Amino acid sequence: MTGIWRLIDDLYQAPAAGVTAESLAVESIEVIWSLVPASFSLPTVLTPVPDDARGLSDKTLELLWAVANGLAGFRLLIVCRAGENRSGLAAALVLMARGLSVEQAIAQVQERGPATTHEHALWNPGFLDDLRRCPWDAWWPYRRWELDPARLTR
Repeated sequence: MTGIWRLIDDLYQAPAAGVTAESLAVESIEVIWSLVPASFSLPTVLTPVPDDARGLSDKTLELLWAVANGLAGFRLLIVCRAGENRSGLAAALVLMARGLSVEQAIAQVQERGPATTHEHALWNPGFLDDLRRCPWDAWWPYRRWELDPARLTR
């Protein structure tokens, strides 16, 4: 195990502290999306957000949605402190940008993502509510990246 969890063949999730140069090379990561301040040897998009059980503001979610759509075509690693909630939210957004429904994206992250402190990744009730309530298509109606459901693995 490289300390990086594979959600699908080109989307990964991890705690920031568990990422090593070796693990980045093994997985051939192109870009890192970090939701906490961190430094890496690869191009990194930094969008720090709090891990708040009340969820996030619509403006913050709209920004994350735009970033997810912009990064959806890359071999991508998403990190946060524990590698569970903030990175799980971002990973779900990338999966949605690639064409999955909200519930499919949540299920994929919860089944395949890191579970270091809880039973599964993406357990923050505020983030789950955010994913289910926001008008994602109204914020970014363009679907450049369509995900073939056959790429999802168990």
